[in-house]
Amino acid sequence: MELLTRLEKKVLSWTHTLPHLPASARKWLGENVWWIILIGVIISVITSLMGLQDLLRYVAVIDRPLDALNYGYRDVTAYKAFAAVVEFSLSIITLVLSALSIKPLQMKQKKGWVLLFGAWLVSVIAIVINAVLSLDPFSLVFSLIFGAIFSAISGYFLFEIHSQYGHERKVFNKSTTKS
Repeated sequence: MELLTRLEKKVLSWTHTLPHLPASARKWLGENVWWIILIGVIISVITSLMGLQDLLRYVAVIDRPLDALNYGYRDVTAYKAFAAVVEFSLSIITLVLSALSIKPLQMKQKKGWVLLFGAWLVSVIAIVINAVLSLDPFSLVFSLIFGAIFSAISGYFLFEIHSQYGHERKVFNKSTTKS
């Protein structure tokens, strides 16, 4: 957890010099980020289910070259199946962290922002790992450039709402408070 806090402070120090959104836009984004993430999670679940079907088919045909041709897969290797499993696993981790952040974000708790920050970090790591696993120099450069652009933009918006999630709201039980 301390590593996550240090990373948060480091990235936050980079964002102080950037131009900021107007206060009203930051406020709107902070109040509505939970349903934006909800829509993204729903879309990701649908695409992940379709991706899982393809992944299982891809892994199943590793040792059956004729089945691979029937499914339209050529040059199926254990390495390519491994790379696909790694890519799918990292996307599921990002999806789960994003899904877990929805309720705390709706309640304006810091926990929601931290979970979203963790999902952002996993997506940055996934971009680098998937680019390296592609074993293609053109794909590596293309993935890293566009991945860096995507990460910078999403990180910018994430840190624009950072100040709105600084403290967890305390919930008091009426039976424990004195009258």
